[in-house]
Amino acid sequence: LPKGRQRDADGFAEEILNIVAERDLVVTESRGRKRTIAGHQYNNEYLFIYRLQEGRIVEWRCYLDTQLLAQTHH
Repeated sequence: LPKGRQRDADGFAEEILNIVAERDLVVTESRGRKRTIAGHQYNNEYLFIYRLQEGRIVEWRCYLDTQLLAQTHH
């Protein structure tokens, strides 16, 4: 996973700020930005934790501001 900026087909832009890897865990810190269908700006911060086994992701967790998500996607 390259550190930097990415944008998907729906216009969600993500900037990966930090990547930390140790043993079978990889942690990424990122910021995401998008405009919702209703026109609201949605800017959130994320922490993703990946657990790997034999080079494949076997577990994935995401931490984010769920209240912000609910407020902007109602």
